[in-house]
Amino acid sequence: MRRRLLACAAVAVAATAMVAPAAGVSEQTPKSGGTILVAMPLEPACLNPLLATCGDSSQFGVFAVEKVLLPAFDVDARFRFRPRLVSGVTVSAGPPVTLTYHIRPQARWSDGVPVTAADFVFTHAARVAQASSLSQSESAQLEHVRRVRAVGAKTVRVTLREPFSGWHALFPNVLPHHVLQGVDLSKIWLDRVDDPKTGEPIGSGPFLIEGLQRGKALTLIRNPRYWGPHLARVDRLVLRSDFDDPVGELLNGGLDLALVLSRPLAAPFLRNPEFRVVSPPAAGYEHLAMRLGPGGHPALHNPLVRRALAYGIDRAAIVRAVDGPERPLQSAFYLVQSPYQRANWQRYQRRPALARELLARAGCKRAADGIYSCAGRRLTLQFVTSPIIPYRPVVLETLQAQLRRVGVEVVPTYVTPKAFFGTVLPRGQFDVALFAWAFDPDPASAASIYLCSGVDNYTGYCNRSVSRALIQASRMLDPAAQAHVLNAADRMIASDAPVLPLFQQNTSAVVRKSLKAFVKLPNNPYADAENWWLDR
Repeated sequence: MRRRLLACAAVAVAATAMVAPAAGVSEQTPKSGGTILVAMPLEPACLNPLLATCGDSSQFGVFAVEKVLLPAFDVDARFRFRPRLVSGVTVSAGPPVTLTYHIRPQARWSDGVPVTAADFVFTHAARVAQASSLSQSESAQLEHVRRVRAVGAKTVRVTLREPFSGWHALFPNVLPHHVLQGVDLSKIWLDRVDDPKTGEPIGSGPFLIEGLQRGKALTLIRNPRYWGPHLARVDRLVLRSDFDDPVGELLNGGLDLALVLSRPLAAPFLRNPEFRVVSPPAAGYEHLAMRLGPGGHPALHNPLVRRALAYGIDRAAIVRAVDGPERPLQSAFYLVQSPYQRANWQRYQRRPALARELLARAGCKRAADGIYSCAGRRLTLQFVTSPIIPYRPVVLETLQAQLRRVGVEVVPTYVTPKAFFGTVLPRGQFDVALFAWAFDPDPASAASIYLCSGVDNYTGYCNRSVSRALIQASRMLDPAAQAHVLNAADRMIASDAPVLPLFQQNTSAVVRKSLKAFVKLPNNPYADAENWWLDR
């Protein structure tokens, strides 16, 4: 259907069923009631979706709020956008390009007030007003929008400045106009999502937020007035943060579900009849980012040195060391779920002799201890990461041993998540950084990482040809045509080697077998939580 978008005056984005049975899900009759205890690795600082500080503190808080303040679209198990608060969107190729959102007729807030176009218009205006408080990528999305207006009680029209492939993400949380009008939106929703005037929980989704108990848990309760296919099956989801040992908590009954265990930690549960382990590919990938701008080792300005690092690294061995996916990731834009992924980074397999040859061609000289110096400066590189994911120290230790053999000295450096994302990355205080990116199903959302002066470009990389290709791709609505452009850009980036994709994340979820209908989704793990139920 998207192939026809540019050729047709208007094309409707068809609605899919809001709840579709997934393979392997039990056909038992669901039971109602009970509490599911879920591990939440990081406690959110706050719950306001208009404040980047809330989301930056814990992505799990963002996931929870999405179950309360529904988005226009969320992401299904096949890593595709699916209509959530809308039944569909009519896309007109224009010019100008317009998006006509059809809000589900039955959609209403938990206080009984219908969800209307006024809520969408208010949400957009609120996001524009709070743009300086949003994440850079979210505020950049708003620049594509010329106007948002109601054209009916349940219909809203968005006029774009130009075609924008990431339009599905323009309404990540629709806000209740009738309770927030006139409220200071920067001072709400620290520990609850409620009507600021009454203190009553408010939401459009299957759950409401009972409260965030600092140092303990974030508790979601069933929305008794949810308008969807059925009410949430369970009474409560308690997202616990008050533990150090998720394995012990699972075994002693303190948790029913741990979403992001490393595969070695999850392995013993494969033989435990009370649990099941699921490890499908996730929506993110681990990679190395090399600092080309100020703050990084000057030798990294030379693409020969960066390629030498890439050829000196055995990515397959790293995957084995962390018991990761079947093979390294070969694309910076497409995950393994995509039919458009091409092996553009396949060239980077371990070739120590070539790595040393490239360093010599870059003018680097090898010292008696085997470590090179480039332009008189020892090739000692600070590899920085946040060890919140247990396998990251293993990755750095493996890299340290591999690169030592080709004459590069690696100094592993570990910092807190707050310091890593708040200071180290944005200020370029690293030589090489190890971290993960997570994408939505629009592959052009990664453009901000590689654009010259892109909002998420922490490397300082700039290739004008790549930037032109990425800008073109972000304005394309046909995914096949977009893939042609993005794969060409990916090949150029692979040649320049400012980054090195390592592997797609596939951390394991360990699920107590009494918890039914759980499917591990690649984006928001709670996206289908209203379907979960307890057989006990």
